[in-house]
Amino acid sequence: MLTVLGAGLWLLLPSTRAGMPDEGTVAFLRPPIGEGGAVAEGSGVPDAAIQLAEYSESPFRKSDVERGGTPAADQRELPYFEQAISLENAKEWKRLHDLSVKWTGVYPDEGAAWFFLGLAYENLTEYDKAIPAYRAAIQRRHDFPKAWCNLGTCYAFLGRYSDAVTPFQTAVQQKDDFGRAWSDLGGTYVELGRYSDAVTALEKATRLRPDFPEAWCNLGTAYAELKHYDKAISATKKALRLKPDYGEAWCNLATLYKATGRKDEMAKACEKVRAIDPKLEKELSSKLQTP
Repeated sequence: MLTVLGAGLWLLLPSTRAGMPDEGTVAFLRPPIGEGGAVAEGSGVPDAAIQLAEYSESPFRKSDVERGGTPAADQRELPYFEQAISLENAKEWKRLHDLSVKWTGVYPDEGAAWFFLGLAYENLTEYDKAIPAYRAAIQRRHDFPKAWCNLGTCYAFLGRYSDAVTPFQTAVQQKDDFGRAWSDLGGTYVELGRYSDAVTALEKATRLRPDFPEAWCNLGTAYAELKHYDKAISATKKALRLKPDYGEAWCNLATLYKATGRKDEMAKACEKVRAIDPKLEKELSSKLQTP
């Protein structure tokens, strides 16, 4: 069952993960791979409501390789980098785990090795193991926004939102144009009831990455909690233009229409939800009948 916020809206963060390209209380949702950048389904995360803006894997690039490790080790480690990138692209998480364990054993001072180990654990939904791996990566290379962002993601998936704030803040301090991190930071603020801070972060996220439907939907939720209903409706509609089958966003729109007395439009939004997900429509109907 989806949890909802005080205003009756679903909070929809991202896509899942920072992995690394460059997806009442609520919980982070991990959408299916390939849909906005989320991780695999079946994560076991209960009461899903927030979606992460992109999936947590922010793939390593040659520029990342050049910045990490020692010059003498770079060439010797290159086969590890290349194989890790290949396994990440193929979403071969168990094999990436095995490779990363070997890599960290041979080159324990290489931050990228620990990063890929964290990435493997995260995608295997072993968040408690991913967290120390990402922290090991950061200890070896503090200027590592991708690792900081993924660390925040893991805390969020565990419901440890207060712990997630600092990693997300550090990620955007180190990389101000990291749209996914701004989006997830905003969603975390909503979780913590810091709605004004959420609006600031999510407005920044939507400026940087206007193609993130989850960021727009979360922005709508934050506006709604502040009773800025016109802005909430506008942001939610932008999410739906990007992702027309976004069931939770249609639910939010229906709830906002109810709050503003627009019954005909509410009914049309409910019809959309019914066509997309009948189970979600039942939940919405129950909620809309609640005074």
